[in-house]
Amino acid sequence: MDEDFVSQGLVRVEIERADVEGMRDGWLTDSCIREVIARFGNLKTSRVNIIDPNWFREWIRQGFPVPEVTPDFFAPNQGVAFVQGLAIPFNEDNRHWSAIYVDLEHCSAIYFNTMPCIEREHNAREVMRRFYMMFSEFFQGTGMNQFQFVVDQQTPSQGDTETCGIYVVAAGGLLDEYEF
Repeated sequence: MDEDFVSQGLVRVEIERADVEGMRDGWLTDSCIREVIARFGNLKTSRVNIIDPNWFREWIRQGFPVPEVTPDFFAPNQGVAFVQGLAIPFNEDNRHWSAIYVDLEHCSAIYFNTMPCIEREHNAREVMRRFYMMFSEFFQGTGMNQFQFVVDQQTPSQGDTETCGIYVVAAGGLLDEYEF
């Protein structure tokens, strides 16, 4: 992690045209989430690993294939005995961002959506069912033996159609402290 960045805290920085032109291809929210992961994700002391949204999107787009190698997000960080959970920034059909917390200890997934929609909920449920079927060996906690999908009812609702990404970035930072 960039120690100078951390010691400075949050500061207002003017964005120049060169900054925008130098960004990686893709949506702004994708770029912001990747930057958050690069700077703060999967900290050495964290038992919650963040899944790169590009990996997750490609896995879905390709029809949920068996990965050739075990994804590194299942590996515990040095000094941490095991991965407790996974935080997934979930881009739903390039139209909306939500967050999913995969609780490996309690064999469940918790869906955080700031714009509730039954269709999205069913889609997320099916994606997570397939994720569980593919990676069930990693759901080794003391909780349930049967996978559960839970929709968090306390997720704030966004007041517009454009701010879902910032909610996901904030949710990713809070999942380490979430009371399950």
